[in-house]
Amino acid sequence: MTPPAPEQPKASEPNPSKAEAPSPFSLTTKLEGQVIFGATGVVSGDFDRNTAAGYRARLELKTAIGEGTLTTRLQSDNLGSATAATPEGSLSWTGDAAGTVAVDALKYEFPISPQTQLVVAANAGASDDFTDTINPYFDGDGASGSISAFGNRPSIYYTVQGAGAGIRHKLSDGMELSLGYLSSTSNTPTTGNGLFGGSYGALAQLTFKTGENSKVGVTYTRARNADPGTGSTNANAGGDSNNFGLQGSFQLSPQFALGGWAGYTQNQAAGGDRQIWNWAVTAAAPDFGGKGNLAGLLVGQEPRVTSSGNGTTDTKAGLHIEGFYQFKVSENMSVTPGIIYLTAPNQDANSTSAVIGALRTTFTF
Repeated sequence: MTPPAPEQPKASEPNPSKAEAPSPFSLTTKLEGQVIFGATGVVSGDFDRNTAAGYRARLELKTAIGEGTLTTRLQSDNLGSATAATPEGSLSWTGDAAGTVAVDALKYEFPISPQTQLVVAANAGASDDFTDTINPYFDGDGASGSISAFGNRPSIYYTVQGAGAGIRHKLSDGMELSLGYLSSTSNTPTTGNGLFGGSYGALAQLTFKTGENSKVGVTYTRARNADPGTGSTNANAGGDSNNFGLQGSFQLSPQFALGGWAGYTQNQAAGGDRQIWNWAVTAAAPDFGGKGNLAGLLVGQEPRVTSSGNGTTDTKAGLHIEGFYQFKVSENMSVTPGIIYLTAPNQDANSTSAVIGALRTTFTF
């Protein structure tokens, strides 16, 4: 009896003997974009800031590499910051006003374990890359939320930026640890600069979950020539500083949240030591007037020098009072009018109060 012939693979089925081995390395890139058109001007008060309009455009390439993500962000902006006069009242989306396209951020994020995430930044890294800034409705990195840099996130986080690395580790369901080190002079090998010899900021934070969508954070940063970029001119004098912060955000209902922070800085700069304080109380009403809208109110004090070894204290405790309303026009467009009231610009008793108006239109794709 003749044995049956072996069964041949069907034409519609792959031949196992010819199948290609799966590639161990593949790349998938996702493109995201964001454009902000903004205008600002002084509505009233003797304040050195002219009416101006400009834009900020970002194009992000997110490439999946292994289990991590490589982010390459290109940015162009032409609306400069107002730090030449005083950092107070600076907007959250201003930049260097160069108007050229450049690599603004280059970072790689990947998990070390299910509980631990590592971020390595080669350029334009920030503390919020590896830390919860505990200001969810106000911190939109300039594109949403607060219209001011001060309202965007607590000032302590601005002392950590540049190139370096950060780690975010979940200690338990209700507690998280963040650690990081970033330097803004990492690519300058001259004396007094470099990754460890120049301007830097190191951060440690414990974040506690106190309830559903409610958190408290305790933060410490050690910085050298890394100023908060908010507050009075005296509060941005460089030098070495120890910065301490306590932040909280509490979701009291789906339509209302309260938050705030308090910050203290021990600063050692040329001419003497400085004691610097800042604080804020925030209120947010998500979906106010329609789904996707947001109303926000902030009352606080930008960084102010309360005592100094060389007498350069700020002479008046001025308030920063801010209100904004973010209106969702469509899934890809929002418009945010806002107003900032400074009771004593630059924390100076000789200054008169000022009202700054701003209008921001954000497109995402």
